Amino acid sequence: SSFLFAQPNSWVPAGPYGVNVNNGAYAIQSPITQLAGHESFPQMLVAATQYGEIYKSQDGGQTWENQSLSLGTSRPISALEISPTQPNIIFMGSQSRLFKSIDGGASWSTILQIDNLRINEILVHPNNQDVLVSSAKGLFRSTNHGQNWTKLDEAHYFDIAQSPTNPNECYFLKKAFNSAPLQLIQSTDFGTTLTE
Repeated sequence: SSFLFAQPNSWVPAGPYGVNVNNGAYAIQSPITQLAGHESFPQMLVAATQYGEIYKSQDGGQTWENQSLSLGTSRPISALEISPTQPNIIFMGSQSRLFKSIDGGASWSTILQIDNLRINEILVHPNNQDVLVSSAKGLFRSTNHGQNWTKLDEAHYFDIAQSPTNPNECYFLKKAFNSAPLQLIQSTDFGTTLTE
């Protein structure tokens, strides 16, 4: 789906437009997979697409700029997160790689790469540089905005939810193996310890 503005009694398409797909052709409108904003900069929006592209708007979605022409991936973007403390730092994940930008999306580097990683969600702590990543290859944590990573669990992790009153309290959906039921996991120390 594309990004839509709410207007009285209607929805208005707001882009982004002109998606560069694999064969060099241009679609009319991008199929968005992720959308992220920042509380301190309400006009800033970052959109990720099915074609592995990142678009950024500085005017609330009126105009968009492609931030991923040199990214080198055509895989759908499955997770996107802006650092609450440093809005120029953006994380995004695709099939096998986790990317990071430190300049608001102008350039990107790979900070985690594992075959079939399949990143599901990225959560950045609002008060420090801790980052959690849930994926098909486990739950990962960084304490320095992605420079180094620790695998907390080998199981398949899906959603991450954070308490609105305690940022260290998180909840995870975990699947130990393919035929196992989903488990709800809790942490009160941002993933250092995990309890069922």
